[in-house]
Amino acid sequence: MDAVTEDGWRLRLKRFAPPAGASGVGAVLAAHAMMARGRTLERMAARLAAAGLEVFVLDFRGHGGSAPPTARERDWWFDDYVRYDLPAARAAAAAAAQVREGALGYLGHSLGGLVSLAAGAPFLRQVLITTNLWRFGSGARTSWQRRVVLRAWVGSARLFGYAPARALRLGTDDEPRGYVTQMGQWARSGQWRSRDGAIDYWTRLREVRAPTLSLVAAGDRLCTRRDAAELLEPLGTAEKGLEVVGRRSGLPFDPDHFGIVRDPRAQPVWDRIARFLGG
Repeated sequence: MDAVTEDGWRLRLKRFAPPAGASGVGAVLAAHAMMARGRTLERMAARLAAAGLEVFVLDFRGHGGSAPPTARERDWWFDDYVRYDLPAARAAAAAAAQVREGALGYLGHSLGGLVSLAAGAPFLRQVLITTNLWRFGSGARTSWQRRVVLRAWVGSARLFGYAPARALRLGTDDEPRGYVTQMGQWARSGQWRSRDGAIDYWTRLREVRAPTLSLVAAGDRLCTRRDAAELLEPLGTAEKGLEVVGRRSGLPFDPDHFGIVRDPRAQPVWDRIARFLGG
């Protein structure tokens, strides 16, 4: 199924329905990470559906089934995900599930989680998976490795006109120069704002009322426990929790940034997500 944004992009959503005859426990919109597409969430979405949730997996603009155009052909910013993509996908999923938009749950992996938070998390409940924001100017100590990685990432986007994730074998989908440049601005300034500076996304965290579960993968170098806690602590909701998942939590391995959503060995985590989103 498709959703059409206010600025004319056609977004793809893939629907995962509960088994025939199963009593549904809710509907969920799921959104993927940077350099990825909705397909990375499909194995987990199928598991959630088996638990009774109706899941709609979104491809953000320029990614997966929501392309062409791709990042090589068009440019866009993080603000476009927040202002256009999320509202369109939310409305389409709610209509298909025949529920109010406010009754939808949400699952955001990395970038997907940031988009929900920047929008004030307009959902019944939400799960943030390895969701973090690198802010080098925020006063926290930042490793030189992160600074080098981000500088190289922004530099590649400026050089090629897009960030070549596919060519570098960093992911399945390239990223647009605008969004990658915006990431660099957040890191250098320590502020999380819209492109024009008019919207302070950081202050919106206080407006979040949706119960929130934040999950961190024990083997993830992109999002540490401290990274996730920095975003979770300011949330206005009284119901929020942070869990690190890996061998110490009973898994047979320590998942990395993508392993937590793709590796079948992470199924106990997916079942935990299903229970939380099912309320």
